Amino acid sequence: RKTGVEQLPISFCRNGARLMDDINTLVVKDESSETRIMCIIAQKLIKNKIDIFISYYRTEGTSICEKIHHTIQRLPGYDTFVDLHNIEYGTEIQTEIELKLTDSAVICINTDGYAQRFWCVKELLVAKQNYVPLIVAECVTSTELRRNPNSGNVPVIRLSNDPTEEDIIKTVLTLIKEVLRKKIFESKITEDGTTCINLWKAPEL
Repeated sequence: RKTGVEQLPISFCRNGARLMDDINTLVVKDESSETRIMCIIAQKLIKNKIDIFISYYRTEGTSICEKIHHTIQRLPGYDTFVDLHNIEYGTEIQTEIELKLTDSAVICINTDGYAQRFWCVKELLVAKQNYVPLIVAECVTSTELRRNPNSGNVPVIRLSNDPTEEDIIKTVLTLIKEVLRKKIFESKITEDGTTCINLWKAPEL
């Protein structure tokens, strides 16, 4: 706890040796980047599957979303929710999306026109209202006609419109740090052994 979430210390795990065995099993040689390993360590610390909701404007962000989706699918212990893939015909779209937003970590792909789309802003607001881990992947290439004030108070990472796998993994790791931060603060125990409620990030203005 003293070193902080930024370093994702293995000391959080009760059995570090077992964790390293799992990492050696899961990570193949050509995918053994430091950030990828850190993502796997983070998922092991949480001990549950991590669902990631990708919010994007289809006209501009589909290719970026697809790359993020396919990269995350190759990370053990992670899954993504993309409405294009996950919502079946005949399903109430709004209800399904809002339900997933309350139970996922969220990446908002902020392209030039993202803030002008009702559903994009709606997804961002629902994520904030439910206090879920959230980051913005900044992908504006030209001009953003209307800056979205609702995207404030969250981590922002720069991502190109043609991101490499390593860039995507770094983006995911930025989000997972938020997931871990929330997990650690929600389970923090005071010195007298009683559980208390902690704010894991600054409140909205």
